[in-house]
Parts: sequence; structure tokens; C-alpha cells
Amino acid sequence: MGLITYMRTDSFRVASEAQAAARKYAMANYKFDTGRAVPEKPRAYRAKKGAQDAHEAIRPSDVWRTPESMAASLSRDQLKLYRLIWLRFLASQMSDAVFDATTVDIEAAGHFFRATGSVMKFPGFTAVYTEERDEDAEEERNQLLPELKEGQVLHLNELLPEQHFTQPPPRYTEASLVKELEKNGVGRPSTYAPIIETLRKRDYATLEQKRFKPTEVGLAVCDLLAEHFPSVVDLKFTAKIESELDKVADGSAGWVDVTEAVYKPLADALSTANVEVERVVIADEPTDELCPECGQANLVIKSGRYGKFVACPRYPDCTYRRSMAKKVNAVCPKCGGDMLERRSKKGRRFFGCANYPKCDFAAWNPPSGVNCIRCGAFTTASRVKAGTSYKCASPTCGHRWVAESGGGDE
Repeated sequence: MGLITYMRTDSFRVASEAQAAARKYAMANYKFDTGRAVPEKPRAYRAKKGAQDAHEAIRPSDVWRTPESMAASLSRDQLKLYRLIWLRFLASQMSDAVFDATTVDIEAAGHFFRATGSVMKFPGFTAVYTEERDEDAEEERNQLLPELKEGQVLHLNELLPEQHFTQPPPRYTEASLVKELEKNGVGRPSTYAPIIETLRKRDYATLEQKRFKPTEVGLAVCDLLAEHFPSVVDLKFTAKIESELDKVADGSAGWVDVTEAVYKPLADALSTANVEVERVVIADEPTDELCPECGQANLVIKSGRYGKFVACPRYPDCTYRRSMAKKVNAVCPKCGGDMLERRSKKGRRFFGCANYPKCDFAAWNPPSGVNCIRCGAFTTASRVKAGTSYKCASPTCGHRWVAESGGGDE
């Protein structure tokens, strides 16, 4: 059963049947005293330039299949994605929300305070979905105020003396980065996820508090490309290539001419770089930990193709090295060592024993936080219709059971 339409598209077009179904659902489930849940005419959105409009917009195949009704059939991540698609689609066909821009002057003990914001008059689509904001400043500018009357006496709950300074632009989140890529015409919906995955997989940037922070590797690569390949990293160049490829797709340009126009300058730049550019070496980060294998030097943190790792600086005389993988709350069922979150060479997440290669235990699924009721080893979990299914990770046990809402062992 297909729950959504084709997902590799940036089209905004919605079939009239889907619009009618969304309007019928909204009118049946959302009643307001101050207005209709849907506008008089179905909503249609203008496609952006260069949009791939062969397919409909990404939407639920049937709006009456609510996220709640599909919860038992989907994994946690699948349900999150389906809920997002379902909510956004339904909200896109509902009436606008109505706000009054408001400024409130408050007098207290001879001092004046001012609050600016908005007062909601009609919820409209916000009764279904509101988009999270990345910018704290934008949230402050659009904060909601309660209903107030002139002359109303207010009670002081708290007084916070705060001083605000000009802040640099916030770092990108995954969402704001995709928005910036769209704005500059870089990539397509099918390539946004691989672009973000490449940033993390190659250690160009790390996610800290859901925001990207460039690593030393990322900064070094960026500086090198900007110096020796300025046209390649220029946003206008990338957007132009996307436009030329669209012309090839619709037959208005020849692929040989387009390829040649890009390849020749790039080949020349690569030839020059091979001669002039020196190999970039990322300095090791020293630690206070003595090498447990040779005992003659403190370990250092190195940067490799698949991220950072800890190693002895006396290589090749000493070959000690270990991953800097994140420790998880579980112990290896084979040897009792710590379990670490790792990445395979293809970038896929898995969980392996910290004592590798002496211990080769590994699992694809994360520990559930629940121990096996028979042997005490950690378990992995999955959603089933009856509740949550647990499986023991120990290769000598492998016990399975289903915990219903009230618990139990089957």
C-alpha cells in the first residue's frame, strides 16, 4: 500500500480529487466560530521556476488515512515523516490564519514598558500545523500576545533585566540549509539528503544542538576550493549548471555542448592544482592518555576519511588505534565491553563492541533501553500491531517477546 505520492519531486501541483478530499476532511473535523476551515475555492500554488512538474506534489495518497490510524503499521521514523507530510498537505488546503499586529504599552510605578507581537483572531491552518522556526529573533518578533483591554490591570509575575547585543547569523540547521539550497537553485529534492549526508560522512561538519558546525577538515577543504576552484564553488555557477541540465532534459540544449563547457575549464583547473597545490595536513590533537600498547607516547586525535579516531603518534612503530565512536547505554553480550555507535564505510550506522577486533559483536539496530527478561542482555525494539516487540541481542539467547501497553511477555 502506497501511503504517499512520488517523493522525488519539487512540484506544487495537487490533483483536484486530492484537493476535494482534503477540504471534505477539514470541514468534517475542524469547526470554528469565526470562520470556515477551508476557503471558498480550493488552494493552488504556483510552481517555482525549473520545477519538475511531471509528478504531483508530495502528499498522502488518501488524506483519510490519518497518522494515528497508521501508527501500528509504521516504524517511528516512518510515522514521523508520514505525519509531517499529512499535516502539511492538509494545512495547505485550509483557510489562512488571521492575526492582529499589536503594540501594548504598560505603565508600572512611573516606568513604561512596551510589548509588541500579534493576537490570533482566527486559527485557520494553524489548528493543524505550524512550522518550527530556526531563528530566535524571528520568534521574538512574531510572539503571540494574550487578549488585552485598554486600562486592564496586569499582575507582574517576573521582571528580567536583559541586555541584547548584535548576534552573528545563526549556523544552519538541516532545514535552513535545505531552504538556502532551494533559494540559490542548488540541487534537487532527490539530492538534498545526499548533500547533507556527505557533510557529515566526510567530517566536513558536525551537528551540535541540531546546527552544523564546520570541522577543521571542512574549513581546509573550503579554503582550498575557494582559492583554486572559485568558479566551481560559486553559487551562480552551480545554479547555472542545474538550469543547463534542465534544458538538456527538455531538448533545448545538447548534452555534448553543455558537458564540454563545464569539463574543459574544470580539467584545466585540476591540472594546475595537481602541480601547484600542496597536500593539506590536519594537525593532530594531543591528549593526556598514554598509549596502552607501547606506553611511550600520549595518544593523539587524528582526522581520517571516515572521521576522527584516536591513535599512537609513533606509527608505524606502534599501530594502536581506536574509534572515537559515541558510547551507548549497553554492554556487549559476548565479552561485556562497552557498546559504541559506529559508521560503516558506506555511512550506515551500526553498534559494535569497543573491544573490536578482539570481539566482533555488532548489531544494526540501537539498544532499546530494556534488558532481556531471560539473560539480562540489551535488546532491540520494533513497533508491531500488538505493541512493542523486543529481541535479545545476545547470539546465545535471542529471546523475543511483545510488550503490550500494560506490559507482558508472550
